[in-house]
Amino acid sequence: MTLGVVLTTAVFTLLHYSRGQHWAATVSLALFSIFTCLWARRSGNIWGVMGWHAAWNWLMGVGFEIPITGMSTGLPALIVKLVPRGSVLQTGGAQGPEGSVWCSVFFAVGIGFILLRPLPPHQSSPAAAPS
Repeated sequence: MTLGVVLTTAVFTLLHYSRGQHWAATVSLALFSIFTCLWARRSGNIWGVMGWHAAWNWLMGVGFEIPITGMSTGLPALIVKLVPRGSVLQTGGAQGPEGSVWCSVFFAVGIGFILLRPLPPHQSSPAAAPS
């Protein structure tokens, strides 16, 4: 499992990397990938992860008209146009909020929560075969 998380995180982070992006954005992308890998592993499917990713991208890009990993949708905000104010560490700058320290903290806490939470009885052993 560890090798899969490491490889998936490396690929995801590289696919979402933009030349010159702030280091905090790269850290946040890696933490998001680790969080979603652990979430998918814990739940046994990727539907929750896919829903989260799709909802996040839609809400940020279309709902609030802010960049998603440094890209603009080119569409007007459906909810309200947000204009980031503050340091790159707080707002994510051109990367959007997922490049902020706040998202990194959220994903680090989420990773800890998943890792520290006891496994359900049917998943108590990683080698256990489904019945």
